[in-house]
Amino acid sequence: MGISSFNLSLVVPPLSATEESWEEFPIIVRIVDKGNLHNRDSDIGGLEIYASGVIAGDPFELTRQIKQYLEMRETFHG
Repeated sequence: MGISSFNLSLVVPPLSATEESWEEFPIIVRIVDKGNLHNRDSDIGGLEIYASGVIAGDPFELTRQIKQYLEMRETFHG
């Protein structure tokens, strides 16, 4: 895919016990391709300025490839 750098964020319920229930809270994962590292404008604060990165690749394709890698790894490493 040619991705050389990306941002990843993970939002999960609290790891320690709380008074309220977090049972229905979803796990949220965001992966954003930061673009070509040799382009000055590909990652110049895009995440901070626009609250999303410069998407230079298909995030669904990246997700598919990560899933494929994890399934292959599970097959070989049990």
